[in-house]
Amino acid sequence: MSSYGSSSRSSSYSSQRSNIRTYPNGVAKCGCDQVPQVRTAWTKKNPGRKFIGCVNRNIPGGCDAFDWIEDEVCDKGMQIGRTLLTRLDEKEEKLKAIQAVNDTLKVNNKKMHEVIQKLTTSNNALLTKKQSDDVQIHALQNELYKYKSIGWILKFVFIVVCATWMYKVTKKY
Repeated sequence: MSSYGSSSRSSSYSSQRSNIRTYPNGVAKCGCDQVPQVRTAWTKKNPGRKFIGCVNRNIPGGCDAFDWIEDEVCDKGMQIGRTLLTRLDEKEEKLKAIQAVNDTLKVNNKKMHEVIQKLTTSNNALLTKKQSDDVQIHALQNELYKYKSIGWILKFVFIVVCATWMYKVTKKY
């Protein structure tokens, strides 16, 4: 197995690496004059296999600098890798479904907060109106008490006037 930056390379490694140059200071650069990155392939054919490639490799107009760092995976390793990739794909699908539910819940949560905000505003307005109405009711109750008091006084005065009048009328006869 060969490694990135080592001086001993397998023949397949060096033959595929014609578009990656290593300078005397040990820095490797590709045709784009970029430092290639070590990455891991997660394809069905090469699960978990390390390679070195240009950062612009999959961009239109980017260079095609690419080379495997690790040897091919054996059949058993491929089988295990494929199984793991299948499980990973299944987990990613489940994660997408959960994220979709989560996104829906976030939207619903936002709507609920908006409804709560509207209800809170409405409730505050009603509380303010109730306080105003309570003040008016209290004022009207005070006014009613005054009128009742005046009514009782007038009744008393009426009774006194009537009694006085009757006393005067009966005294004459």
